[in-house]
Amino acid sequence: MKRSILFILLLAFAIGEVYAQGSAFDLRFYPTRIYDYFAHDAANCIITDGTNVDGLARMLGPSTLILDESEYNAFCLASYNIICVGNAKTNAFISTLVLPYSFDGDMLCIGDTTISTKGANFMAVTSNPFNRANCLLHIDTIAEGYNNQFFGKSQFVVYRKNEVVYSDKYYRYLTKMDASPNEHMHESGFYPNTQLSRFPNLDGSLFPVDTNVFKPIDTRSNYDELISDMVNKKVVLMGENHYFKEITDIVKRILFALNEDAYFPYLVVETPFSYTYDINTYLSIADDKTATAFFSERLNSIVTTVEDSTFYNDIRVWNRNNPNKELNVLCSDIEHNSDVTISDILIPKLNNAGFAYCPDSLKSATYLRKLLPEIKSLHSIDETIYPIVENLLQSLLAYSALNEGFHKFNQIRSRAIIRKFEDPHYFSDIVRDNKLIIYGGSEHTGTGNKNAIKRDAEGYYFQYINSNTKGLTYSLRLVAYSYTVNPLLLDKEHFKHRAGNYLKMLTNYREAVASKSIDTNDPVFIFNGFDSFTKGLLEISTSMNGPFFFSTADIPRFERNNYISFLDRMHSTRSKNHFLLYDGVVVIPISKLVTSR
Repeated sequence: MKRSILFILLLAFAIGEVYAQGSAFDLRFYPTRIYDYFAHDAANCIITDGTNVDGLARMLGPSTLILDESEYNAFCLASYNIICVGNAKTNAFISTLVLPYSFDGDMLCIGDTTISTKGANFMAVTSNPFNRANCLLHIDTIAEGYNNQFFGKSQFVVYRKNEVVYSDKYYRYLTKMDASPNEHMHESGFYPNTQLSRFPNLDGSLFPVDTNVFKPIDTRSNYDELISDMVNKKVVLMGENHYFKEITDIVKRILFALNEDAYFPYLVVETPFSYTYDINTYLSIADDKTATAFFSERLNSIVTTVEDSTFYNDIRVWNRNNPNKELNVLCSDIEHNSDVTISDILIPKLNNAGFAYCPDSLKSATYLRKLLPEIKSLHSIDETIYPIVENLLQSLLAYSALNEGFHKFNQIRSRAIIRKFEDPHYFSDIVRDNKLIIYGGSEHTGTGNKNAIKRDAEGYYFQYINSNTKGLTYSLRLVAYSYTVNPLLLDKEHFKHRAGNYLKMLTNYREAVASKSIDTNDPVFIFNGFDSFTKGLLEISTSMNGPFFFSTADIPRFERNNYISFLDRMHSTRSKNHFLLYDGVVVIPISKLVTSR
């Protein structure tokens, strides 16, 4: 009995060490979906209890090995990351494992704690018991929502559809917190299971900076060098991780520098399409007092951050001072806040056109489908109404599809965005005749490695599909590694900026300050891991002491391959490959979060 307990404790410690090696493989600042941990180039093996796992196998890639519970003995499972489906009663393979928990389909037991899973589903990540450098994912059933669960601060999750019922870490139940050998590892390192950690103070001298590779961007001449490869392109795509003030400032400086040396008259932003008309009206107003009044009346409810309001005002001033190079904004996204779109934008337009409609039904996709043919007749009165209604329809369809999983939502949303560049009701004529700057999330804007980027994203579309832009793009990744918070936000209760990840980041920071884990002005590290590639760039950040730029073609000149484990190599490769989707990268070591209005 004592041996069993000791083994479990050692296994828990081993699991902690595996997680300590980091999981920053795609440098996203939000928690990683649990199945993404296995969606990489390493070999994956699914051992199923008879459940159909074809969809999971397609997601993991064509080299995935699928076995049933009677076949696993014939294979060397140490070579794989294992995904097992079922429970100890239904899957003979699971019944052979010594895990930090037990699960029989209805009850999850960890140490002395029992958690009912009746009416819910269960997933967990541990190390592969045959090779702790690889991983094991346990899915009790391929149920709705299984591919949307997040484990950023947890090792197991109990969920119903897309709702997390319970999640936590094993070691909390297997040892006493005050004596846990894992406590320091989990709570003070830079690993997926930590609370917020202070930005690491690394020794930059360990990674001498090659000034030919890494270039600071703190002067106009630096920006001239940064944009030198962009000015002759048809489309410049800038991909960010959202909500960082410093990124917004750098994008703005690039926008104006490009338009001094060339002319990119259109900036495409990841904002609901219906905002396009009011934003551009604001950008055309030369008088400051008139502009302030218009902003208060028309933009106050849709421009949600101080940084965005300043950004749009700076473009407006640019337009006043550069009448021969006026800039316009094109909003490409679906209507994420459909209530505001309907009440503040669509209904006033329908009323002005004298169109008869049922206000309550404007939230019905079925009603909008029937309405669209009639809306076309209003084109001569107000040509903006049809595309707003059509985009609203796609928005309602996308959010309705969330019941089928986030991937379905994202599929409809991505198609709606790309459609705007192909449909004359939206931007197709503009794309054909003008240069564009696309400013959006980093998941949408990469153009390198055709086989690795998302085929329904803007980067793929402009670089490989649109005949007017194919091969004429430049893509820039902007990544902030840590953030601080404006102290005014720590006590603020109401926000116009209601995006879930923004509020989550702010809440985490508040909690860390309240618990005295960090001080108010401490920057905190935001990524899910600390692989060797990321660590190298953090050391460079310490040397550069501010934002800097490098070409991804130069990565072989500074990449160090001294990996500490198989997992570290895998995660470092993923980190690097995410950068290689772009032509260039701007790294911002520390930035404030944007300030919600």
